[in-house]
Amino acid sequence: MIEEIKKSILHSKSPEFAKETYYNIINQGIEGFIREDEIHERYFKNISQRNQSTKIRNIIYLNWADEFSKIAHKKKWKVIFLKGIVLLEDIYTEMQHRTLGDIDILISKEIFSTVEQYLIDDGFKKTGEKKWKGNNFKSNLVKTIHGIEVVIELHSRLFMNEDNINWESAPFKNQFSRRLTPTDELVHLMGHLAYQHTFLKIHWLLDIALHLKKYQNELDMNRFHELNSKLGHKNSTNSVLIALSKFGIKYDLIKSDFFRRIIFKIFNNKKFLCAPKSHKLNYFIIKHATKSSWYESIKYDILWLCYQLKQLKRNRF
Repeated sequence: MIEEIKKSILHSKSPEFAKETYYNIINQGIEGFIREDEIHERYFKNISQRNQSTKIRNIIYLNWADEFSKIAHKKKWKVIFLKGIVLLEDIYTEMQHRTLGDIDILISKEIFSTVEQYLIDDGFKKTGEKKWKGNNFKSNLVKTIHGIEVVIELHSRLFMNEDNINWESAPFKNQFSRRLTPTDELVHLMGHLAYQHTFLKIHWLLDIALHLKKYQNELDMNRFHELNSKLGHKNSTNSVLIALSKFGIKYDLIKSDFFRRIIFKIFNNKKFLCAPKSHKLNYFIIKHATKSSWYESIKYDILWLCYQLKQLKRNRF
């Protein structure tokens, strides 16, 4: 799939498009896959330097996660690692192939403040991210370790519309670390990409493609459909499957209604997926079509608008 992505992003090596291509590569998080002959020489040096920095940062992130998992085990905290920190050594072959923006950890709300305070006592500082209903179940903390800014995102749940989901997990890597089971992990990755972030990063779609390639025979389809039903993610999951099909990867796991399938097939195209910020109409339509209903889409818009108005009012006074 990565070769198909690169074909869509690497339009030309000419100086006229070199800068635009370079920034799109960075924004989409695929710089770790770029070869010297695929981009203008002016920018390949920058990519090489970034890849070296990515390797160092990823090693520091992995070491921190290993140490924290041991501490959590000793304190009898159930912590579940999510997304990139889990996938990096599981489905990617090179350390620079997967950039990590943060370390995502799922913990119960009962121990949330305890774990958060432990991190603060250990030198982490809260980022001061503004809270609203869409993110009031998360906490972002940051600390500089060996010159690298390490960002931790704690979650008491995974989605704003989540209601009493018992996420299933299993040990991985060592007896101290836990991750979601393949089925639950796939549901989370798909929901994070489409329902929460409307395909903003194509490397999240690559995560899903590689995850399916490795774990498709281990999926519990009853559990998969149950979670999608409870979360209201049927439409967003179908949008991910249609996005994968644009790169020749086809899985018939779930379907939304006929009208939405048509929307996804038209607007969830390669041009949008490879540069979503440049296709605002596609983004707007897909953002609303991926919700469980048009009512939910409008409700989400109203909540977001109310939050923005409150922030505007606070800033003015």
